[in-house]
Amino acid sequence: MTQAFDALQSYQRQTEALGRIAQRLGWDHETVMPQGGAGDRSEEMAALEATVHARNTSAELGDLLAAVCVDELAPVERRQYDLIQRSFDKTKKFPRI
Repeated sequence: MTQAFDALQSYQRQTEALGRIAQRLGWDHETVMPQGGAGDRSEEMAALEATVHARNTSAELGDLLAAVCVDELAPVERRQYDLIQRSFDKTKKFPRI
């Protein structure tokens, strides 16, 4: 594994962790949210979703993708790279809400 790919994976893991937190807040919102907490929860969810979108479309992520030498990757790593690249390309087409 190359250092550039390691950095890309680290960035992606952090972004995915934030996405899981947003999903957990959504689940909590639908199941066990305290009465009167909808306003705060909505703000929290919106902030996290905006952060995840910003990370998924950031110039930093684009730079990390560009720094990876794809030819040096093992097949599994290449597939991971391709999935991240495809998500990046797709997500950049949608404006931040």
